[in-house]
Amino acid sequence: MIHLGTSGFSYDDWRGRFYPPQMDRAGMFDYYAERFGAVEINSTFYHIYKPAMMRSLVRRAEGRVTFAVKMSELVTHVGDLSPRVVADFIHGIEPAAEAGVLGAVLLQFPFRFKFNAENRQFINKAIRLFAAFPMVVEIRHRSWQSAAAWNYFEDGAISLCVVDMPRLAGLPATSTRLTGPTAYVRFHGRNTAQWFNAAYPGASYDYSYSAEQLNDWIEPIKKMERKAETSFAFFNNHLHAQAPENAYQLADMMGRPMGRGYYEDMFSGQLNRVS
Repeated sequence: MIHLGTSGFSYDDWRGRFYPPQMDRAGMFDYYAERFGAVEINSTFYHIYKPAMMRSLVRRAEGRVTFAVKMSELVTHVGDLSPRVVADFIHGIEPAAEAGVLGAVLLQFPFRFKFNAENRQFINKAIRLFAAFPMVVEIRHRSWQSAAAWNYFEDGAISLCVVDMPRLAGLPATSTRLTGPTAYVRFHGRNTAQWFNAAYPGASYDYSYSAEQLNDWIEPIKKMERKAETSFAFFNNHLHAQAPENAYQLADMMGRPMGRGYYEDMFSGQLNRVS
């Protein structure tokens, strides 16, 4: 099976689109956890969690949600693999691992992180230090799609994130080639005009997938599911609640029930959608 959800869940502009209009942030995760079986926690990128925070999410999910956790920017964007950073990050997400609901830890590197010996060594060290967890690597530069780079990932059985993103020079092309035990797809949207020059916060991810575009992913996802030990797909096109809407569309198209329906809420009048 594939674990399908969104990248993050606590967005103010989801009120009236996914969440009820007056819902406060404290209630968002509980609402989300009734409708999705997986979530990618993005806030761990910006600040390392205290164990109590992760423990609270695990408890509230009541075993219904599989968590993927984004690695701290101190590691992927600053390059800090000091014992303190490593220990604090591990300590913060351990409650999910101990409960058996931690599906993956995502190392998402920036565009400037190119294929070279130094960066390969950094990935190797990071994976070794966080070896207790299933690790996935996301790259944002096309240099990691050379023959030598593919060999590096496959020889090390390093799970490489499959990305759907704008078709721009320097960015990786979409490839569903599996290099490790985990299949992990991230739908970033295809907003080419805003990707490198965002005119407003989050503009890079302001995109809604068409039914035709989602349909193109059904067979590749099924193929990855058959080959991988664990499979995830997360929608990161979060502006205006386009992520949960597209996630539910894909689930419906694949015939995969996902708990209480987003569209059921809309059609029953429980959700007053903002135009």
